[in-house]
Amino acid sequence: MKKSQKKYNVFQNIAYMYKRMFKVCPGSWFQVVLNVLARIGNPVLASLIPSIALSLILKGDVVRYIWVIMLVFIANLLLMTIEAVSKNNLYFSITASTNFEGGLVPSLMDKANRTDFSNIDSHQGHRILHKAFDAVNEWGGAMGILDLTMDLLGNAVGIITYGAAICLLDWRIFVVVIAAGISNYILVDHAQKFFMKERETILDTRAKWRYIRNHSQPEYGKDIRIYQMQDWLHDTGIKLINKIWHFNNRCEVRWYYPTISDQLFLVARDLLAFFILVSRVYAGAMTIPEMIVYTALIANFTNWFSFIAYKVGDTALCSAEVSNYREFMDSEDKFLHTGSGAIPDTENGLEIVFDHVSFRYADDMPWILKDLSFTIKKGEKLALVGNNGAGKTTIVKLICGLYPVTEGRILANGIDISTLNIDEYQKQLSVVFQELNPLAFTVRENVSGKENEKSDIELVKKCLSEAGILEKIEKLPAKEDSYISEQLDPDGTNFSGGETQKLLLARALYKNGSILVLDEPTSALDALAESHIYSEYNKMAENKTALFISHRLASTKFCSRIFYLKQGQILEEGTHEELLAKNGEYANMFEIQSHYYREGAEADKGDSAETGAPVQEEGGEA
Repeated sequence: MKKSQKKYNVFQNIAYMYKRMFKVCPGSWFQVVLNVLARIGNPVLASLIPSIALSLILKGDVVRYIWVIMLVFIANLLLMTIEAVSKNNLYFSITASTNFEGGLVPSLMDKANRTDFSNIDSHQGHRILHKAFDAVNEWGGAMGILDLTMDLLGNAVGIITYGAAICLLDWRIFVVVIAAGISNYILVDHAQKFFMKERETILDTRAKWRYIRNHSQPEYGKDIRIYQMQDWLHDTGIKLINKIWHFNNRCEVRWYYPTISDQLFLVARDLLAFFILVSRVYAGAMTIPEMIVYTALIANFTNWFSFIAYKVGDTALCSAEVSNYREFMDSEDKFLHTGSGAIPDTENGLEIVFDHVSFRYADDMPWILKDLSFTIKKGEKLALVGNNGAGKTTIVKLICGLYPVTEGRILANGIDISTLNIDEYQKQLSVVFQELNPLAFTVRENVSGKENEKSDIELVKKCLSEAGILEKIEKLPAKEDSYISEQLDPDGTNFSGGETQKLLLARALYKNGSILVLDEPTSALDALAESHIYSEYNKMAENKTALFISHRLASTKFCSRIFYLKQGQILEEGTHEELLAKNGEYANMFEIQSHYYREGAEADKGDSAETGAPVQEEGGEA
């Protein structure tokens, strides 16, 4: 995504959040009205009670005093109840608008899982996504802006009504209170602008600190101890903590200024107000009960104005977080996610054509592929081999529609995949990626990609068997319903790297796509298991287009063609025998790897001479 995103102002974000809340909880607008009225009415009644009580006592009308006080207290209690109930209902509505069906969190999760992979795969994409999730954390920007604006709305109505009354009393008090509010706002704004200016830097620091903290966990314990990383991690963590503390301290210092200003203006207001009020009482222009009412009005007016000075800034911070959420939600996809994705004639696999394809991950980054053209024929088994950085995994990402090409086009059975519904196109793909990332749900759910009750259990077992891991699964207490890892179930099972690869292979088999893509599928397996798996791959790829990516050349004997890649180009192409006959870089890589296996075989012979174990002759099955 472009670094320069569309910005949203505070009023747009407030409207966005209220629209979302009213949509999820249609009756919440009525609660907002009740809450605002109760917030205004409560202080008014609280101000009137002592004044009325004193007035009636001075008149000696005890019976009337009792009845009036009872009615006022009942009215006050009613308003307090309305405010409390409406506030609780609004908190539920705020929570619902964020977390429930149709709310922000489910929408964000859905967007994150459906948007183009290129939108979240980069460092910048990670940052934008994390900021979006921060915005919908408990009482974060999204929930905070709703809560704050309801407070601000009630205070604004109070300021208008109370301010008018104070102006009628004496404009000088009004000016002092307004000056106090403006001073507070300027100082609060200064503190918040400092926070916003340094926020990006401190976010990076906090991300590094979280990384250090998370890597002090048991799964990294062996490396930390063996390689003596304790001092390094400790010192790095302390430096990051100190940087965060220093930032927080500088922010806190800036918050002292509005507090000091507030207290100074408060003293000036009280001195002026009491002077004016006492003078009016002494002159007979005001009664003592009226003085009490005006004293309460001035105090409430000042509190509300100071509150607004602080909360307007808080609202701006919450709005900035809501903008982060909206910017991610509005991020544009390069691929189509609507319309038809049907590809004709997929019964015997897909034909994939790279037509002058060039690719780089960003405009300021080097080209990974440059003007690359080739065809993977329908039903063909093709191997991509080469050293690290040759472009093999990038080609897989492009074929899978995870990234759009920078230049050129990719055709699937003659159709440009950029014109297809990419979600429908990806249904044709069965892929085993190099990264081993099963979800912490049940084996059955991981293989089928569906809830347990929607999975075909017999097909799950068949695929687990073909992947060579059914025997392991059947020995587990819950069998196919066993959870992977202990994250969601204390009785969950931890699988080795090789077992996990087999599990993910079973998932690819269950999907039964028209093209089978295997990106380093045996990197976690030993040589015997690798030979077995590749034999199974050969059977699985029948009537499919199959693409094998590997550093090791064990897969090439199954393939009808081999591409040897170097720096994003096809340097050599042909069958295994043809490439050996060329005596080029493929042959050299094969020689190096076969030399390694020969050395291993000779070592095994030496071991077997001592132990009497049989030795596999060179050239036999691994």
